[in-house]
Amino acid sequence: MANFSHSNNKKGKVYVLDTSAIIGRFLSSDSANMTTNGVIREIKDFNSRIFTEDALEDGRLEVREPEKWAIKRVQSIMETSGDILRLSEVDTEILALAVTLTESYEPILVTDDYSIQNLSKILKILYRSVLTQGIEEVYRWILICQGCKKQYPPQYKGEDCEICGSKLFKRRIKGS
Repeated sequence: MANFSHSNNKKGKVYVLDTSAIIGRFLSSDSANMTTNGVIREIKDFNSRIFTEDALEDGRLEVREPEKWAIKRVQSIMETSGDILRLSEVDTEILALAVTLTESYEPILVTDDYSIQNLSKILKILYRSVLTQGIEEVYRWILICQGCKKQYPPQYKGEDCEICGSKLFKRRIKGS
């Protein structure tokens, strides 16, 4: 297994793989590849499990968990961007792992998930796709009432409008 100590690999490249990267069979042969236990648990199909187990056994893939401060940072930005409406706990972990790794490496997040790419762009973390083209612009998400069109922040916990009682739906808006 590769040695990932801070001193001899400062700002070396590392690929952070989400579930879509593993299912798409992405593994860099010239840089480290890392993922989280949450991603490993999401791998369900037989061929992808075999691919993952082989990569873990021969040291081409390392499992590492994000720091708590990085999870909090990602969650805070998710609330601001509205991506909290679209991202799972595992998505949050993989983004937080990339944030954690920025202290010692140049992380590149490998994902086909547009919401993860959106947050990567906001966090100024490089990303690449495996099977899709990827996003070009940053978007934010808000909740809007189907009836009266009142807008709610993404953190709003209700499912119905407090004014007219209609259902709320997610809407993508261009962000900065």
